[in-house]
Amino acid sequence: MKKGISPLIASVILIGCVIALAAFMFSSISGSTKGTLDTVGEWQSSSRLIDFKVESKGDCNLEEHEQIGDGTENCYTLLIENQMDEEISYVVRTIMGGEVQIAETEPFAPYVSKFIDVNFDSIAGEEMTAEVIPVSYE
Repeated sequence: MKKGISPLIASVILIGCVIALAAFMFSSISGSTKGTLDTVGEWQSSSRLIDFKVESKGDCNLEEHEQIGDGTENCYTLLIENQMDEEISYVVRTIMGGEVQIAETEPFAPYVSKFIDVNFDSIAGEEMTAEVIPVSYE
């Protein structure tokens, strides 16, 4: 009658397989994380601080205001100030009801402020969010 492998040898083989699998997973995960960290480091080293200010104001749809969005029911006026000594554009991203719209403004001259009206149609129970993101082209 043949006997199987002893429980001690089976345990050693099982532990060896688990260690090999863990080492493989660690090496593949650490390689992908390193690439991501390198990319973030590149972004940080190439980024710079942009000085701007955004305030919410009243009085929508005045002629001198730049218009963004195609809504007709509601309007939100933003005062955007370029506090840099260079020309900068801004991207206005609006989010409402899961729908995202992005509009880029005309470039701002240095130390200029501008009113922008964000026009939107309301959806019952939904809140509209407007984000202003400065963009500098070099």
